[in-house]
Amino acid sequence: MTMTFDPNKPCTTRDGRAVEIITTKGREPFPVVGYVEDATAPWFWYGTGKRGERAPDSHDLINVPEPRESANKAS
Repeated sequence: MTMTFDPNKPCTTRDGRAVEIITTKGREPFPVVGYVEDATAPWFWYGTGKRGERAPDSHDLINVPEPRESANKAS
């Protein structure tokens, strides 16, 4: 099963580092641009979230579950 990356949803790198997407309108072939953790220079990815052309890489982007509100909130 192939997972589809959505840059409009929360994501991290495959190895779990926080990512801040700053645009999905970068120049081809790397339209996804963002910062990884405390980096001062932006990183770039293919529109699929892949960092390179090889098989899965630790720098690829993956979506993470969005935080859900607890149904058991204290009153």
